[in-house]
Amino acid sequence: METTTTFQRARAVLLATIATTVGGAGAAENLLENGSFESGFEGWTIPGPVSIGNDAHQGTQAARLEPGSGQTAELSQWIEDLTPRGRYTIAARIRTTDRLVPPILGVRNGAQIGKAHGWVAIDDENRWLERRFEVHVDDDATAFEVYLQGWQTDRDAVVEFDSVRAWEGRQPPPEADPGEPPWAEAPLITIVPDAGDSLLRNPEFDDPDGGAWALGLNATIEEIDSVPTLRLLSTADTSRTSQPLDLLFPPDGEWTISVDVRTDPDVVGTVYFTGADEFLVTRSFTNTDWETIELDVQTGDRWLRQGKLTLENWKNQPGSAWFRNVRFTARGDEWS
Repeated sequence: METTTTFQRARAVLLATIATTVGGAGAAENLLENGSFESGFEGWTIPGPVSIGNDAHQGTQAARLEPGSGQTAELSQWIEDLTPRGRYTIAARIRTTDRLVPPILGVRNGAQIGKAHGWVAIDDENRWLERRFEVHVDDDATAFEVYLQGWQTDRDAVVEFDSVRAWEGRQPPPEADPGEPPWAEAPLITIVPDAGDSLLRNPEFDDPDGGAWALGLNATIEEIDSVPTLRLLSTADTSRTSQPLDLLFPPDGEWTISVDVRTDPDVVGTVYFTGADEFLVTRSFTNTDWETIELDVQTGDRWLRQGKLTLENWKNQPGSAWFRNVRFTARGDEWS
């Protein structure tokens, strides 16, 4: 592991001030050093294949990560002197050349719940996007680690980060880029879930636009018998919908995901949950009447990162797969 330091102090102070303003009017002091990368990697620890790129969102430089087969690219930085149980906002600009290799913005080692945000929609490749979330410091902690990551992959992809920020407290929504719609609200905060709390957002598809679900090709939410229902129509393309979870799942954990499902005749539908290190739990179904299927998620002796639930209807099948009432709930003691 290597920590890069330079002596461009005056320049760093100037760029830190610029980076603080990225979140919009009223943004607080950025607690991260050199989040704009205008001073190279000063302040960051670099354990993987990372370089400085010159096609930045703001300023002249951005962090460029090139993960490879069996090799994760990563930057990290500790933030100290935090308030135990205090609320903080983490934000960054991200970009990827391949949505299947998303830039991962995360917090670990000191947060009440370790969090990682990593997904990019179909139409958002090669665009600078704003990603942000809120996190609480653990009861007995005064520091946590922010990390930027491109997970190991066999795909030829480049992920980039710029304007990485950390603020104390909840921040106002960021100003939209020119030509883009404004953010509707401040980012949702994730607190330690109580027993029975849903780990998914919009689990019953009440939001017809999908909400936290990334609706793919030929994916629609319809009312069937007055119940919001996800329809995935198979064509020459696979139809799928997915939702990444921004929680890190602790070792020795067990959860059950249940979904009400059915298919049109001669269609095979699939539900699967994936995570880092090739974690996979999957279940296929062919029933034409409504039934409840379950997936058992067990983390074993490791933390599970990059959890994502996907509902799928593979291409070239003669009809639709239907889904409703997705249930993935907390036990209540996982993060205690």
